[in-house]
Amino acid sequence: MDLAELQVLKQKLLHDEKLAPVWSYFMDHFADHREFIALGERINDSFVEAVLAQVSQQLFGADGAVHNLILTGIPEQHFLHGGFGMGGRFGGVIYFEDAQVGLLAVPVGPPSAEVKYARFSGRFARLPGDPSLN
Repeated sequence: MDLAELQVLKQKLLHDEKLAPVWSYFMDHFADHREFIALGERINDSFVEAVLAQVSQQLFGADGAVHNLILTGIPEQHFLHGGFGMGGRFGGVIYFEDAQVGLLAVPVGPPSAEVKYARFSGRFARLPGDPSLN
């Protein structure tokens, strides 16, 4: 498995305006490949979990509870991916820890073939009262 393609995916996620082709690239090059899946290990990531919960509430309101979240990490690549349930639908997520950027995809569901995408970034925010970094 050529993991150099992960760098292509990262660049697409960082720079492409349209998100559907980025998600398709992940699905075509990684998601269905057993060799890729075997590289990872189950992990928990509180940041990604918090993002999913927030996006779920925005998209589906009270019906937006996240469930069945499974995240797989590839530490050497600073990359994680996974699947989840949200608002009665199943979606997926990818996140590059080193670039602090991710993407989630959730189908709106039948009868529509529409998919909702959300690109997100994680940056440390200083809390009020934290000392200056200068």
